[in-house]
Amino acid sequence: MFALRPVIPLPVNGNVTKVSRYLVLWNTITGHFRRDFLPIGPRLFWRDFVAAATFRLQHRLGEYNVVQRVAYWGALGSVAMMLLSGIAIWKPVQTYPLEVLFGGFQGARIVHFVFMTAIVLFIAIHVALVILVPKTFVAMTLGRATAVPHARKGDA
Repeated sequence: MFALRPVIPLPVNGNVTKVSRYLVLWNTITGHFRRDFLPIGPRLFWRDFVAAATFRLQHRLGEYNVVQRVAYWGALGSVAMMLLSGIAIWKPVQTYPLEVLFGGFQGARIVHFVFMTAIVLFIAIHVALVILVPKTFVAMTLGRATAVPHARKGDA
């Protein structure tokens, strides 16, 4: 019917670690992290958080507000903690020093569960936002805006 082309050509060999390294390297080299996920700061966060909570935050397709940036950094941190705590649970004898950092086997299990819950909430929020703002579905799916971005105030 139709062909889907990836936004970034990925090595398809089934090795998740190599693909993850490739994506991190690609996003670092192209400046995607720096351009789209920085800067963040407490003042900027609270400004956008209050605006979002009062339904006054303007959404520009293809641009992340500070609340979104913090959420994405939180998701990346959650994935990292899931991996570390998962390794501590998977091989507790071989990775005993890592297990100790989590407060033992039970502590690693709790950390794993908490960060898994954070990832599930991150995904649930994305689904809810697609339902609330359906025009963002294509941008969320493809990772880029396909429509013309909204003009900012003062732009002619």
